[in-house]
Amino acid sequence: MLASGEIDRIVTPNPDRLAHELIQPEAILSVIWAYSGEGLTADRGEHLADENDDLMRTFVRQAVGGPLTLSVASSSGA
Repeated sequence: MLASGEIDRIVTPNPDRLAHELIQPEAILSVIWAYSGEGLTADRGEHLADENDDLMRTFVRQAVGGPLTLSVASSSGA
């Protein structure tokens, strides 16, 4: 739907609703941004696309996602 232009954004309650492993939401956001779309979550608003000159943006998003991955894995008994 993003590729065809039918939609231009995806909204979820929080990033871990995209997927339970950190690498999966990162990949999903990459695809959204590749089609010039927006990724939004109710808890944080828009997730800005990565920029080569702003590595902190990527770091902070991944640092916040790490504990979410651990929390989901711990609660599921994995």
